[in-house]
Amino acid sequence: MNKTEEHIHSTGAFALKPSPEIDARVREFLNQQLAQYEADSQRLFITTVHSAVNPVVTFSQDLNALGNDTLEWGEVQSHDSEVTGCFSEHGRYEETLRVSRPSIREVEGLMQKLLDHAKADWSN
Repeated sequence: MNKTEEHIHSTGAFALKPSPEIDARVREFLNQQLAQYEADSQRLFITTVHSAVNPVVTFSQDLNALGNDTLEWGEVQSHDSEVTGCFSEHGRYEETLRVSRPSIREVEGLMQKLLDHAKADWSN
């Protein structure tokens, strides 16, 4: 059994526990996918505010961390595009720092690709 297999939960549902090996695989996969945007998974951030009217940041994480969370949970998280965006700086929600691509929906699609890839290639 390799290290990746050791990190698969035995609950019947697919999930991978965080580890340095999984983190490296997530980063490599996401950066290959993000190359078309000339972006890096550790330099793009999903940031959420509590209200679009009075935006105060409630959560922010880089795409690499989101990818690791996606694999740990075994599902892709849905984001409300009214209060969540993709930004070039952690913890910031200014329009001048918002990136046009990838969009939130593209990020969700990317996380689904990651999950599908991990299920097919990292669990056997």
